[in-house]
Amino acid sequence: MRKRRKKYNAAVAFIVVIMCMILWYLPSIAIAEPEGDFPDQDPDEWRLILVNKQHPIPNNYIFETGRIHNGLMVDERITGALDDMLSAAKEDGVLLLVISPYRSREKQQRLFDEKVSRSMRHGSSYLDAFRETAQAVTIPGSSEHEIGLAVDLTTKKHITLDAAYADSEGGIWLKEHCAEYGFILRYPEGKEDITGIEFEPWHFRYVGKETAAYIMEHDLTLEEYVGMLR
Repeated sequence: MRKRRKKYNAAVAFIVVIMCMILWYLPSIAIAEPEGDFPDQDPDEWRLILVNKQHPIPNNYIFETGRIHNGLMVDERITGALDDMLSAAKEDGVLLLVISPYRSREKQQRLFDEKVSRSMRHGSSYLDAFRETAQAVTIPGSSEHEIGLAVDLTTKKHITLDAAYADSEGGIWLKEHCAEYGFILRYPEGKEDITGIEFEPWHFRYVGKETAAYIMEHDLTLEEYVGMLR
């Protein structure tokens, strides 16, 4: 009887942990009303695929990878736009570095597990370490890097991935010009409760020029934009 009770208690504890994680994931999204210049688009178009904690990558999602000028891989459909953006920045005197392009599920899992382990070594419980990690490293199966539509961009003058990058020459140039090439600042400051990810001024996602222009002009997240389409 005692063994059964222990197993029961362990099962209950596990369920509580899972429920806490699920409740913590749920975003707070108030769907805004589209304005007059809202693009008429199909929400199921490949460039608008919403990937986050609540919308993991579909099991049947497939794409072809292609290489940009430096040999790094992304979805082949965005290679031209990304190369064009990198070239334009260079012409303006800003040498952008792609430090994280397409990332396999295995690599995403390794990065996530490593950060959880580091947090636990510093005294965090597993649940606290998981929560902390999920704010900075997307849960495997829910990362835009895994679908090749997102890149992390820095410069030699500011190589560190931190909030201060937003005020560096690379961060400023990207926020001003990314939409011209179909990219958006994916995790903007002040929208953490919607995206579920901390402010990342280095993470840019391809959505197409028309969509990018609207999102950046109206200070939206992809979650809000897709919600307006549906």
